[in-house]
Amino acid sequence: MTWQICIFIFLILSIVTGLIQRKLGRNIPQYSRLVNAFFFLFVHYPIGLLVASILGFNISIGWTNFIAIAIFSITFPLAGFLSLRASKDVDAGLFSILQNMAPVVSIILAVLLLSERLNLQQFAGTLIIVASALAVSSISYKHGSKSTKTSIILTLITVGLVGIGVVYEKWMLQRIGFSSYLVYGWGLQTFWAVVFAWPMLRQMKIVLRPKYRLPVLVFSISRSMKGIAFVGALYLSQSASLVSAFVSFLPILMVGAGFIFLHEKQYLKLKILSALAGSIGLVILTISR
Repeated sequence: MTWQICIFIFLILSIVTGLIQRKLGRNIPQYSRLVNAFFFLFVHYPIGLLVASILGFNISIGWTNFIAIAIFSITFPLAGFLSLRASKDVDAGLFSILQNMAPVVSIILAVLLLSERLNLQQFAGTLIIVASALAVSSISYKHGSKSTKTSIILTLITVGLVGIGVVYEKWMLQRIGFSSYLVYGWGLQTFWAVVFAWPMLRQMKIVLRPKYRLPVLVFSISRSMKGIAFVGALYLSQSASLVSAFVSFLPILMVGAGFIFLHEKQYLKLKILSALAGSIGLVILTISR
């Protein structure tokens, strides 16, 4: 399998995940914690354990690393259910455009905490991404309902959480390795996801009713498998910049998919321009590393 096929699979699964997330957000926003817990508990972590068992892992990671994972692993499960909740009012295209800013948060934190430097090209790419996201989100916020405004804020919170999580993951992978991170990192992410859903866990059967079962299963599987496809592309290509450049066009594809499958027409031209500008900004960030 070539890395191009992995990227193709990743893009398709990302679109599927985004579209179903939007539908679940609209249909059962009150159960977003349960959907998120189902994903981590019954799909994501079991896949992680399977991969770790095949690759082998070191069970001893030290208490310092364990405590760090226990604290920072909260970012991804928190972002997960907030994303589902935000999707009640934020369409798939706009959500994808705003998610473009997650790498910006990661870069800023890497500069502040990991002593990395921001060169002129990265600074320019950052400005383009932020400007493109603000252009469409500010109009949606200004003319949106109170619920829409709340959802846009929740989306921006998830962007910050994902940005923090990426920096934490990069730091932790360097300390304990990939396989051990699948066991401990994904394990504690699952723990937090269950904690968030704990008051509602007895209602888990609701999201497994025939009406919701298939969307929840497809969403969970595609959300997990797209991560594996991305890692596969990185491994086969051995070029993070090349892979990231292709992935950066996902917002454009998502805006188109939202229009075709979900009939998301509001601010369509502006979303297309913002997605295109954001993709260009991400490419600049990628090639400047």
